[in-house]
Amino acid sequence: MKQRKIYGVIAAEASSIEQRQILNGIIATAQAHNIDIAVITNIYNPYDENDRDYKEFFTENRIYELILSPELDGLILIAESFTNKHLQGVMFSTLKKRLDLPLIVISMYTPELDLPNATFINTSDFNDMFEITSHMIEKHGCTNIDILTGFSGNPAAEDRVQGYRRALEQHGLTFEPERVHWGDFWTTSGDQLAKDYISGKYPLPQALVCANDYMAFGLLDALAVSPIRVPEDLAVTGYENVNERIYHTPLLSTYQRNRSELGIQAVLRLEDPTHPFESPQGTWVAGASCGCSADPEVINSELNWIRTRINHEYWTSYSNMEMRLTLCESLEEFIAEMTRHLFLVRYASDIQLCLFEKWHTDENCSMENDRLSFRSIAGWRQEEPMKTCTPMQLSEMMYGPPCAYYFTPLFFRKRLMGLNVLRYDHPDCFDPIYRDWLKGVSNGLEFLRMKNDIQYLIRRRNGSGSYDSVTGLLRPTAFLRELSAAISHAAPEEQMLLLTLRSSYTQTELHLQTESERIAAAKAVADAMQSAVRGIGQMFCGLPAQGCYVIAGIGKYTDKAVSELSELLHVYLLYSDEAFITTVPDSFCITAQQYALEGIKPEAILAAVTDEMKQVRPPAYTSDDLQLLRLRIRLYHDFEEQPSAEDCCRILCFSEGYFRTRYKTLFGVSYHQDCIHARISYAKYLLLTTQLSVSAIAAQCGYREDNYFLRQFRRETGLTPNQFRKVLPANVHGEA
Repeated sequence: MKQRKIYGVIAAEASSIEQRQILNGIIATAQAHNIDIAVITNIYNPYDENDRDYKEFFTENRIYELILSPELDGLILIAESFTNKHLQGVMFSTLKKRLDLPLIVISMYTPELDLPNATFINTSDFNDMFEITSHMIEKHGCTNIDILTGFSGNPAAEDRVQGYRRALEQHGLTFEPERVHWGDFWTTSGDQLAKDYISGKYPLPQALVCANDYMAFGLLDALAVSPIRVPEDLAVTGYENVNERIYHTPLLSTYQRNRSELGIQAVLRLEDPTHPFESPQGTWVAGASCGCSADPEVINSELNWIRTRINHEYWTSYSNMEMRLTLCESLEEFIAEMTRHLFLVRYASDIQLCLFEKWHTDENCSMENDRLSFRSIAGWRQEEPMKTCTPMQLSEMMYGPPCAYYFTPLFFRKRLMGLNVLRYDHPDCFDPIYRDWLKGVSNGLEFLRMKNDIQYLIRRRNGSGSYDSVTGLLRPTAFLRELSAAISHAAPEEQMLLLTLRSSYTQTELHLQTESERIAAAKAVADAMQSAVRGIGQMFCGLPAQGCYVIAGIGKYTDKAVSELSELLHVYLLYSDEAFITTVPDSFCITAQQYALEGIKPEAILAAVTDEMKQVRPPAYTSDDLQLLRLRIRLYHDFEEQPSAEDCCRILCFSEGYFRTRYKTLFGVSYHQDCIHARISYAKYLLLTTQLSVSAIAAQCGYREDNYFLRQFRRETGLTPNQFRKVLPANVHGEA
């Protein structure tokens, strides 16, 4: 039961130094005001949305669905931590659903986040850079000063240049645009500028102000092996103090942004919307790179932090936790092994392992609908029984005095297994090496799941089991048994719905050459069927014969509901699994038939349907037809490179008239219209299976303009994308 207010903090990779500093201020202030903090964070945070890593770890970003928890009383978004554009799109669309909560955005102003409930707070890049430049002028007498900043057009980079300019002009110095060097906020910029100074491309100034520490590190490392001496020939400063200067020489002089004060002000503003805010001033952190003397106490503090981190990295690298977890035969053994290695997670007062009740059987567990079973892995709480709740019931995982709880995802590829909830009773955060600890837990859980699957298959080896070992669909006997039981309990006005699927192409035509490819295809079809009927009562997916797929349901079904259920099934069949990328819209023929229940004999109906499906033979295709089929498969799975009709003719050596006529005869649609169908079909799938914004979906489907996508989507479906996302599942579930 909820004891007190809960403020949600939304961060990406909360363990990074910038987020840690903000969180320290948030947690300390929340505890002083008797408030619990729920930090919702991913673990991996790929920058590039086209990076393979982003796609690999897409599942973990479902953790942000917790933003929709009704138990939250306010939100704090550390917006600058979200660098991935796809993830930004997910975040923006999710936050638009929480206009009922006050939202503090720690960031420069962002138009996408200018919501009616949002307040922006941030330190002042302008003021901080003014202070740094003034220090070099007043303390060291520099009059010839360059600046290395970030990307041209980036608001933070531009603000830092303006602060530098104001300091020069206020001290009677002329601002010269050629002294502004644009970079990328990373070490590569500093390294390149150092080479340009060494080569004489740019004249050497008295001082260089770097707009972040990383660029300064790159420059110092390059100059360390050059004739240019720091600070004698060139004084250098950094900005932001990322706690890594001890690794570079000479010791960098930098400026500490007051991020902790931002965290304090965020909580105070949630508590009192009228609380005044002024950008907190930072502090100078002296080093040797500008000619100042470093404070020994500050250096010792930094060294203590590094020593602690190195110790934990050492313990983790020599730990055999991951190996021992893979050897566990039961969940009890698994939790005991986690307890034994709890010490690897620095300073956490408790960790709760929260697994979906169907984590080992269902790849599509829902944050909103499925339940978690959870228990502490701390030794002192081992005797407490396992509890259950939904992920949205955050308070069920909270106890005792006000604390900070970090909600991190447990996942293996596309399977979201649950959550790991870390409890901190003091202002702190887990280390980056927690990522390795959590990876070991996730891998161990997958091993445990696979062991149980293998044991299940061995037990069912004689064929007497209820479920097919490859697809997980009901076998014929079990399918009839479940269906007959449902019919016996049905109301008189209800009917039986039978949806049948049969392949329109041979396995050779679909390029399913190997046994593993055929198994992957069968699993993909089964996954699509189960996804389409998830949440609809009294629906059964069966495999009455090899290659014969059937969905049966008992209820009241309107023609509209049946039509839209078929639509759902089509969408899921097209994109149900990465391994099954050989589908096109008519790869499967789907038929629907309803039967009155009075005097019904389901075994006779099923036998007749199965016989009919077995007798259907795909038509014979010419070599030209197969080339067109392969082209169409590519069309439906590669939206960035959809060739024009002219390109297709050149590739296939067809005349344009023959190509267009044969394509429409074979597939019942023109090539141009099929290109549109392909993009819209994938958009439907993304709308139904992800929380991506409409803009992000348009980009993934190959559209460069959102408005053009919206027009085509509405013309094809009669709905806007947001209407489709809400209306189609609601119609199927509501009317079925």
